Amino acid sequence: MDADRRHELKQNSLDNFLRTAPERFRQHGSKIMLVLIAIMLVIVLVRYRNASAREGKLRAGQNLSAAREAISGLRMLPAQAPAEVLLSRRNEFAADARRSYERVFDDTDDRTLVAEAYVARGDLMLALLNLPELPGATTRPVQGANTSSEQITQAERSYREVVSNFSDITPSVTTARFGLASLAEHQGKFDEARKQYDALVASSQTPGVLKQLAQARLANLDNIAAPVLLADASTQPAADLTAPPVAPDGPTLPALPTTLPSTLPAMLSNPPLPSPEMPATAPDAVSSIPATLPSSNPAPASAPTTSP
Repeated sequence: MDADRRHELKQNSLDNFLRTAPERFRQHGSKIMLVLIAIMLVIVLVRYRNASAREGKLRAGQNLSAAREAISGLRMLPAQAPAEVLLSRRNEFAADARRSYERVFDDTDDRTLVAEAYVARGDLMLALLNLPELPGATTRPVQGANTSSEQITQAERSYREVVSNFSDITPSVTTARFGLASLAEHQGKFDEARKQYDALVASSQTPGVLKQLAQARLANLDNIAAPVLLADASTQPAADLTAPPVAPDGPTLPALPTTLPSTLPAMLSNPPLPSPEMPATAPDAVSSIPATLPSSNPAPASAPTTSP
């Protein structure tokens, strides 16, 4: 009885819903459509943003590769080319690198790519700083290049941005620390350079090869930072040019003869041959060589006499 009653009530509820559905749709249909449209717009917007982010990340990666290639080309320019050609190529590479890494900042907010873009900007400033001067460079500088102090400032700012705000991007931090150390060495700030190399060696995130490189740079840094001691020339005793040469901690050398020995012409015309040790069995290619060399040693030299 109870089951039949419940079934009857459900049937009545369904019938009531179906009878009143058109009326309710007329009353709330516009609201329902707005909700459905809003949901569809959100889905489309999310998909568009995801697609745009992927495309932007792809473009950023391509621009980052282009920036690195331009910086490498700038470093590898041959020094033997004419000054006008070198200047033109420097301007081209510097402009390409700058334009490429600036696009990375515009195309994506991916932390890895942004960190690498900061590294690329620091590397460009460091590469420009290390370029050899060209004739007329003061009147025809590289387009867009700054003075040495500005290049150092921008490079240091870019590298420190990576170390401070992108510490979770280990490869970028490692590269930035090497860049900071190079800048410090360039400025003669050896304590700051040593600090960066020590941080690289102490970090467990530094790859083994790069850690060995940092250790080698530390050892070389000690040699560079060591002062060069020069003796005062005024305190050195004057050399006696008339005295015979004396070997260190040895006896005085005998005076050289003023005349040539009489046997010298014969020695020049028939010089003595060396007596190398011959192998026990000679190869077939040299089997015709006699076992012993002819004696060609000159007669013992006599006492020096005056040549006629």
